[in-house]
Amino acid sequence: MNLSDLLGPVALADITAAIQERRLLHQPCGQGERLSSRFSWERFVSILNLQSTDMTGIRVFKDGRRVPLDWLTGRPAEVSIDGDAFKALAQQGISVVLNRIEHRAKEVHDLWREAREIFACPLQMAYFANFGPGYALNAHFDRDDIVIIQIAGRKEWEIIGEVVDVAPNRKPTRVDDDAVTRRFVMTPGDVLVLPYGLAHRCHTPEASLQLGMLVERPHGWDYFKRLVELAGSRPEFRRPAPVDRRDKAAVDRYDEELRQAVVALMDSYGPRQFLAEALRGSGNRTITLADLPPTVDLNADD
Repeated sequence: MNLSDLLGPVALADITAAIQERRLLHQPCGQGERLSSRFSWERFVSILNLQSTDMTGIRVFKDGRRVPLDWLTGRPAEVSIDGDAFKALAQQGISVVLNRIEHRAKEVHDLWREAREIFACPLQMAYFANFGPGYALNAHFDRDDIVIIQIAGRKEWEIIGEVVDVAPNRKPTRVDDDAVTRRFVMTPGDVLVLPYGLAHRCHTPEASLQLGMLVERPHGWDYFKRLVELAGSRPEFRRPAPVDRRDKAAVDRYDEELRQAVVALMDSYGPRQFLAEALRGSGNRTITLADLPPTVDLNADD
């Protein structure tokens, strides 16, 4: 199965345009049977069995809030997932997020390689599984653009407000129910493009399974963080400021030298080089070393 087969009647050009424009795109497609043999619950379970709780590619939520991973093992010091413990927890209604699954199954790996070439961005694959009725996660927004394909079951979506620019670790104010701007339901075969910075929450009336592609477009601050790392090795950035800030000539000279150093650094390592480096680096990551993309909880108190 290639990417076009996965997305059904939704054109890749339409998905790329929605990502570029940061525009929500929900396309009811039906034809869920095209996915049932490749990315079914059985495939999810096979990938789950390769996980352990000391990996950063797994998160579990109950009633919208994250729960300790030792709930999956039955014992605090254990890292292997216990089938009976997982079954008991699933019967209570939980949500499981498996990130960085692109190296866990050949079919998923092949899709990941194709998607990286098409989007020309760092990208990861994920499973979103919900057991039983309830809210999957509390209202939140994500830093990455996400392409979601509904594999099994139904998931009810609420879109909250408009797209915002997401700052690192930003915690917005509590969500008001009046802020819901759109509601829709995803059924097997449906495709969704969720732009980063668009707040949402989901309710599952039944067990639900989704496959996701997280398009990890680097942000401007990522580039500047990399510049700061590079600046640390350059002697011109280790020169202290003048002692007497009232010495106008000394301050002017320091100002000019530092500006020239910043321009020289950006000339030697521009955004194009940064983007190429980010794409190369994403192909070398493994699931045991990968960190999950940050998610901001809109219901946080601070």
